[in-house]
Amino acid sequence: MAREVIQIFADAGIAAEWTELTRDALASPDDAIPVVVVLTTARPERWGLAPNTLGAVMGRGGPVRCVYVFHEEVVRTLQLPRRRSSGDFHSLGRAIGRVAAHEIVHALTPDRPHSRVGLMKEELDRQALSAVDRPSPPLSGGELMEAWSASTGTRR
Repeated sequence: MAREVIQIFADAGIAAEWTELTRDALASPDDAIPVVVVLTTARPERWGLAPNTLGAVMGRGGPVRCVYVFHEEVVRTLQLPRRRSSGDFHSLGRAIGRVAAHEIVHALTPDRPHSRVGLMKEELDRQALSAVDRPSPPLSGGELMEAWSASTGTRR
């Protein structure tokens, strides 16, 4: 999962770092944009979301953005069997990483609409989540920083 997120952003020229959450993890340097990714077993409809929702950004604004990935919905979309092989777990990690990357883009660029193709499609299907070829980056590092500055009213 972490490797997939880091590589998607690296393809766009953005240096992403995956860190386990600790007490000091949110005290980031000035050029870092902290995003917390939570993998949850909660059902999306319990949060007022559509039952097929794979991920969501909760709480807009503030210096830290929080992204949720709905584990069971990703498993359902991939159509994984109850008894999983090591390959299934690899596919699941890739898919969770792609959903997390999609939601991270939403967290950092809240005004950016979905695209018709690629990582930022409104509905990521089984093919998009499991394809061996990584989707093209949704935006460049410069576009990301510009959108982040605009959404927070800060300059970086």
